[in-house]
Amino acid sequence: MQFTKIVVIFTVLYLSGDALKCHHCKTTMWDGEVVADGTVACDGSEKTCETGLNACVTNQLTYKVEMGGQKRNANSTETTCGVKSSADDYCEYVKGLLTSVEDLTCSVVFCDKDLCTSSGKAAHISFVLGAFLMAIYGLFV
Repeated sequence: MQFTKIVVIFTVLYLSGDALKCHHCKTTMWDGEVVADGTVACDGSEKTCETGLNACVTNQLTYKVEMGGQKRNANSTETTCGVKSSADDYCEYVKGLLTSVEDLTCSVVFCDKDLCTSSGKAAHISFVLGAFLMAIYGLFV
């Protein structure tokens, strides 16, 4: 019975160490100036992705829009959890939504590593090592 508990603990720890983490932030600019409304800082914005979201996605949009009789330049960069797909598919979707803007450019970058900078294996190894030590301790106590 105790061996079964150890196997369950090991499995839970192993699986929980595999969740992808991404920054969840957005920067919005009008005519080169950062706008507080619609901007979420990237510092401390780490988010564990939900099941089924398999990539960190960074998308950048630039376009011109007429507001109050003046053409304004907009720039938006957003990073969040998502589903790895074709950048072209995503940009075509956005172009379909933003039909009243001019000079729309869209770029999308996908990565499948924690915070797009590390493999996330350190946390994974820590969980496996912890489970292993718990199992060994449990067998000999």
